[in-house]
Amino acid sequence: MSRINELREQLSLFDEAYEQGKPLISDTEYEKMYSELRELEAKTGDINPESPTQMIPFIKVDGLETVKHTIPMLSLDKTNNYDGLRKWYSVKEEVLIQPKIDGLTVVLRYNNGHLIDAITRGNGLEGERVLHTISTVKNLPKTIPFTGYLEVRGEVYIPYDEFERINNGEYSNPRAMAAGMVRRHDSSQVQGLRTAIFDLIAAEGQEFTTDYDQMFFLSKQGFEVVNTARTDYLDRVIQICMEYQEVLRNKLNYPIDGMVIKYDSLELRKKLGATSKSPRWSIAFKFPSLEEFTILREIVWQVGKSGQITPVAVFDPIEIDGVTINRATLHNKQFILDQDIRIGDRIVVARANDVIPKVVRAVVEARTQELVLPEIPTKCPSCGEDIWIQPDVPHITCLNPFCRDQIIEKIIHFCSRDAMDIEGMGEVNVRTLFDLGFIQNPADLYSLNNKAEEIEKIEGFGQTKINKILEGIEKSKNLPLSRLLYALAIPGVGKTTALALAQKYRTLDNLANASKEELANVEGVGSVTAQGIWFYFLNPQTKDMLQRFVEAGVNTEEMITETKETLTGKTFVLTGTMSRPRSEIETLIKQNGGKVAGSVSSKTSFLVAAPGETGTTKYQKAQQLGIPIISESQLMEMLG
Repeated sequence: MSRINELREQLSLFDEAYEQGKPLISDTEYEKMYSELRELEAKTGDINPESPTQMIPFIKVDGLETVKHTIPMLSLDKTNNYDGLRKWYSVKEEVLIQPKIDGLTVVLRYNNGHLIDAITRGNGLEGERVLHTISTVKNLPKTIPFTGYLEVRGEVYIPYDEFERINNGEYSNPRAMAAGMVRRHDSSQVQGLRTAIFDLIAAEGQEFTTDYDQMFFLSKQGFEVVNTARTDYLDRVIQICMEYQEVLRNKLNYPIDGMVIKYDSLELRKKLGATSKSPRWSIAFKFPSLEEFTILREIVWQVGKSGQITPVAVFDPIEIDGVTINRATLHNKQFILDQDIRIGDRIVVARANDVIPKVVRAVVEARTQELVLPEIPTKCPSCGEDIWIQPDVPHITCLNPFCRDQIIEKIIHFCSRDAMDIEGMGEVNVRTLFDLGFIQNPADLYSLNNKAEEIEKIEGFGQTKINKILEGIEKSKNLPLSRLLYALAIPGVGKTTALALAQKYRTLDNLANASKEELANVEGVGSVTAQGIWFYFLNPQTKDMLQRFVEAGVNTEEMITETKETLTGKTFVLTGTMSRPRSEIETLIKQNGGKVAGSVSSKTSFLVAAPGETGTTKYQKAQQLGIPIISESQLMEMLG
């Protein structure tokens, strides 16, 4: 078999698996093979109309009606490097830059102001009617002000938080879930879907000269349109692509796999035309995949600070988003059983919207031989005590409070950045000092100054390092009670609950003496967590540790920040990258009585824009609505 035919056969198989929501290779691997096939076809002149480079895969769902598109839906040419962008940008005119949302493309039709049809992309010539499921999408208007015939294209997607809430293991990623939800027969089982519109196909009686004007028209109809920037400067295009790939991609609550760049002028688009498969006036800049495939070699079991024992996959090294990894969480023992994961399996590992790698699924279809199921431990891998296992509980737990790994993990957590933020006390140093007997619980940290000379002699420490650690320990004494409560790893108490408890009780004594009934009435706590908190403070070891904190001078009171009224009644929207972290600016606005919104509307008081953001959708919409546009420094002046 020739290399061309081999690639066609393999890519067709991969296309079919992808359409069914069970990809066999990563996007990065696929793009390499696809590019190789295109180059070979161009070099040899061997062009087959049924080649994956010439047609869009389409696997129909039984029971869904097939509908022809009014205008064929072409696919975009792709590039994964900036040289490819420069080569494409041959006409020096304004372009639009939009994030390429990783979901399912649909066509939406309206008439007399009402949604009348919804069709999947299908093979570009025809798709499936899915009006019954699309009608459930929360942010899609079912009625609009415009009463003529209107046809638009958009991406249906599932936000990451909805995916985590809904998914029961059936879907490997948000895109697969979105595709599955849209093409269900029973609309009552559909949930979590959102839409973002990216193209106007027809608007009866309306004339436009630019796509940007079309996007603004659609936003006025109540559609959520894809965030859009506009520029005629190629370096700015590259800068926006880099910003999304390196910064914003991991901050967004929805999956994107690249950027779409397209000429803004509709007249220019007509002149440039299209090939049989792709428009010449648009291109997709693809990001490296956040999912990769590898081989599972081993499963190790790690004991956490709460005693929960978590399986960790060890696999052949892979690179995801520039980071080489060979370990990832397997969540819990039930996940292994539900996904039928076995040693030697080809597995999918992801880092999407999270810096912590995780195994998504085993590629069961790729098994060529019988593989052995991993053994679920019955004894704690750290202390050797019996493990608490229940058939209907996904996790397994070590109940031994003196378990070595539990104690170490508690101290590591206590020193972590979001807890007491003790610089120099990372995992390696904590384990070293624990094993040498210098610390056995968090309270021991505050007496390390008495052992500084001994610690200095340990290999890898020295005077400079121990001084830095002691300085970090001293600084931690002044943190508010909420940070201490989070650092203690009390069962069920995360950062939000710790803050709620600290604001309610103000002092550690008040909290320690609260009844179960009182604790259950704190916002976000509930009866189960309340009982865990109550038992925690009842423990004699806990009482002894807390007393040692007090004797060492650790703050045990909450510092209440009063909300000012400087910005009361004002709503702010932010756009672009500021000099401060966006979360910090939002906190400042809220602390001064203001509100923060995600999109510009008639209720917006101010748009805070970073330099160079004049081409964004938010900026243009603020101008159209007459909303004041201010800089970050002007906002700071308002705050005084």
